[in-house]
This record gives sequence, C-alpha cells and structure tokens, in this order.
Amino acid sequence: VMLKPQDVIFVPLAVLVAGRRSTFLAFVGWAAALSVAFVLALGSAGINGFLSAGLMVRSDPIHQFDTMAYVFGIGPATYATELLLGAVALVVAYLRRADLEMVFALGVLGSVMASPHMHQPDYALNVLAAWLVLRTGPGFTQKLWLVLGIPACQLTAFALPLPQLLWETVWLGLLGRDAVVRNTEARGPGTVGGMPRRKRNKTAPHPTAKPQTSDQAPGEEVVQVNDQYAGGGPAPDAKPSEHEQHPTGG
Repeated sequence: VMLKPQDVIFVPLAVLVAGRRSTFLAFVGWAAALSVAFVLALGSAGINGFLSAGLMVRSDPIHQFDTMAYVFGIGPATYATELLLGAVALVVAYLRRADLEMVFALGVLGSVMASPHMHQPDYALNVLAAWLVLRTGPGFTQKLWLVLGIPACQLTAFALPLPQLLWETVWLGLLGRDAVVRNTEARGPGTVGGMPRRKRNKTAPHPTAKPQTSDQAPGEEVVQVNDQYAGGGPAPDAKPSEHEQHPTGG
C-alpha cells in the first residue's frame, strides 16, 4: 500500500468495513512507521523533489488514459464515478465480510476501479482478485465472466481500455448481486432483520367464567356450579343445610 497506493489503497478500507479492526489498526501503525522512515530518509531536499515529480506526473494526461477519464474526461465526473465504484466495492465487501478472500478481492478491485492513475501493467492486479474470488467457489456465471476478462485486459495493450473498464464494472455488479443473494438466503423466511424469528409457545386457552352461549340475560349474574361431584350426599365444599343439622321428628 505504501509503495503503490493507487493499486491497493482500498484493501485496508475493505478490511475495516469487514469488522477486522485489529488488522486495520496494525496497518495504520505500520504505515505511520514507514511514513516517518520515508521522511527521515529523504530529508527536506528529497521531499521537495518528490512533490515536484508528483506534480509533473499529474500534469501528464497519459497517466489517466486507462482510467474512467477515458470515458468522462479529466474532471469532476471522472473522480465522482471512481469514488462511487470504490464505495460500491466497500459495500459489497461488507456484505461478504465473512469471506476474507472476498474482502481482499473487493479491496483490490475497488482500488483498481477508483484509481485516478493507472497503466496497462496495473490491471494485472485483477488476476490476484480473480484468484481470490475463485477460492470462494463462485458460480458458473462468475467463472465465465472471469474468462472473458482475459481478452478485455489484453486490449489495453492496444490503447483500448474501454472493454476493460466495462468488464470491471459488470464484474463488480455480479459480485454485488451474489452478495445480496447470499445474504437473503442466509436470513431465510424465519428471520426478521437478519435475526432469527422467536417462536411462540402454543398454550391451551385459559378457562373463563363467561358462558359460551348467549343465553344469559342482560344484568343476570353468572353462578359457577361445581358439577364435578357425583356422590349422593352434599358436595364436599357445601355446608349442610339447617334442616339437616336439626332434624325434627315426624
């Protein structure tokens, strides 16, 4: 990343959106250390020469010939398109965050598509991205599209970058479609917002004192009758009547 940031600058960002913060922080630490060593090694004169060389390179449009500037020209439209494609790659990396190979592949692809400074040899990075995608077991459509990317990349050697630019855009769309399909299938019909749906326990209806029929007149009180007792005497919870407590002769 520190040697050719235009080729892989989105890889650490893809790692970050995938939730691997410790790896991203390790990258930030090493990048800071290398930056300090770079400044100390060049000195003030070397840094001024480096900045002057950078300005000279950016002023030469040939370095943007193989980028989206070929379609939109050098200007805000090109930069906005490149940033948009890089952002889409990061979104897809988030959706496929469980597959580390896919996260790195999308970081590489997003870097190549969002870079404002590319040459024909830089597109060889797509071979690395394709190899990482193949490790995840893609479908037939993905494999067929990777094969079609070989002649598209070769055409850049004949000053024809448009097939390569279109091929990369469609490939990113295919990766995004597969990511959405995989997430939808992983959720399934028994989930809500990605979380499993809670099952409700089926319980018997609670008994109620309200009669099941509509024979009760308005204002009439409901009397519970203990009809579980089948003996010949008084019910166990019923008190004997006054007549039974004081029998009289006759």
